[in-house]
Amino acid sequence: MVIADCQRDLQKFHVSIYAMSLAGEGRELARETVGSFDDIAELQQDWKVRDQHVFLDCGYNMTAVLRECVKHGHVAKVRIGKQVRKVWLCWTGLKGSGTEMFRHRNPRHPELVEWKVFSEMKYYDVNLGTKRRGPRAPWLEWSNLHCKDMLRARRDGDPGMPPLKFLHDTLPQSDVWSHWQQLRSEHRIEKYDGGKKRAVWVLTREGRPNHEWDKASMLMAFMCVVGIIGVDLPQASGPAPIVRAE
Repeated sequence: MVIADCQRDLQKFHVSIYAMSLAGEGRELARETVGSFDDIAELQQDWKVRDQHVFLDCGYNMTAVLRECVKHGHVAKVRIGKQVRKVWLCWTGLKGSGTEMFRHRNPRHPELVEWKVFSEMKYYDVNLGTKRRGPRAPWLEWSNLHCKDMLRARRDGDPGMPPLKFLHDTLPQSDVWSHWQQLRSEHRIEKYDGGKKRAVWVLTREGRPNHEWDKASMLMAFMCVVGIIGVDLPQASGPAPIVRAE
């Protein structure tokens, strides 16, 4: 899969290619800083990554990022249960959220509630206010707290955690731009919000680079979305529908 951390001016993108196993292991295959969406598309093509497995941070300039996401896609036949539908599969936006858990509707039992660390799939009409017509852009929110908690456990090699392996760091650990430092750019604190104590991840120092930490956090979110890692916290639940893309 491809994960890109987009900078505010959309002139620089920190991109990684990841592979993962169903056992929860992850490995970084490539890491580059590029200057355009077209460069991301070239990396995707070089590594033969499917459109629906490319994820872009849409926390800043969301409309522009999602407009690019929906451009890069294809019509595919998707099997949902016993039905086969033609749908537009494209790049997907990911947005970190202070929400800790997201409510999900159980597709087979609407009266039941499921709680997950990512939202249901959302769709953004990037053509709103224009004369253009086209598919809506898919995007998801993910829990900053829980996804970064899962990343921290893998980063530090906690007992029982599947390994998460990264490419060799080209900078010394003392350099704030090094991969080692960026994976330690945030720390977990507890603070009072609305009279309640809650845990949050914050930068250890304002302005400190954290692109590698953000990308790896989005990797955790993706692995939860596809059901490789993470635990649902349902009040009651039934089996999820099987979804396959051809």
